[in-house]
Amino acid sequence: MNPLTLYLIQQEVSLSSLLFLAVRTVGCVSKYEALPHHWQELLAETNLSDQYFSGWAGMHPLTGRVVAIAMAYFSLEGDASLEVRLLQIPNQVVRQSDDPIALITQQEKRCLRYALDLFQRFIRYLEARKGPYPPPQIPFYFTGFQLAEKGLPILCHRLIAQHLPLPPYLAHLMGLNYNPFVVDLARLWRVGGWGKVPSLNMLREICFASTSVDTNPPHQFLTGAQIHRAFWEEPNGDARLAQDLTQELQVVAHLIWQWKGRALKEFPSVHIQAVDWQADSE
Repeated sequence: MNPLTLYLIQQEVSLSSLLFLAVRTVGCVSKYEALPHHWQELLAETNLSDQYFSGWAGMHPLTGRVVAIAMAYFSLEGDASLEVRLLQIPNQVVRQSDDPIALITQQEKRCLRYALDLFQRFIRYLEARKGPYPPPQIPFYFTGFQLAEKGLPILCHRLIAQHLPLPPYLAHLMGLNYNPFVVDLARLWRVGGWGKVPSLNMLREICFASTSVDTNPPHQFLTGAQIHRAFWEEPNGDARLAQDLTQELQVVAHLIWQWKGRALKEFPSVHIQAVDWQADSE
């Protein structure tokens, strides 16, 4: 564990200043053959083909689209709770479209726009309690797993691709080798040549192995290929992705809660709300 970052978590960072974040992406079509022919030619130039398409499509800047975003924060006033907000593109709507690329891209833009609005609401909520922060600083820490290398860069890249405004605090974070406002559990665990924990499944087992947490059976977090297939092929794909996202945030929140010296049996109730972002006008 990076000792400086762990010290900051334990001593300096308040629980109410953490904004937990998780992002899920998939390929914009179900199979490689469904891509436009000129896209296939571009991908062939970089030695990418239909092999393992479900594994790389969600991460590629040409084919990847954000289909789900989950955020959470601790509300410690009154009856304490972990408040979770879930934004998700319904897969059935996209699957049934005659032009899935256009529809999923359009839906992604509206989902991202609403996510920016939620970020701003959280900033206003904290500033009302702590006072304004000078830009590009923000009064909270993005917290999650693989945020620094995957989650936040993907979010920024898709905002740019969708011609949406990039908030100063996100642009500022992307310009730093070390992000002072990002708590990424994948990067905290550095031991010798072992640069990071490869999966949240492993991190959970490392940190919960000696506790009485009920992990029988533990939720197994999905790989990129499994996320892609769940969205495009599985009848209950939406529910499976929602569970994967919300479970990720809860595991991260449990770890932070313990590192702050609090007992797991005192962990607050969890309130999950699926946000109706589609009702928002263009």
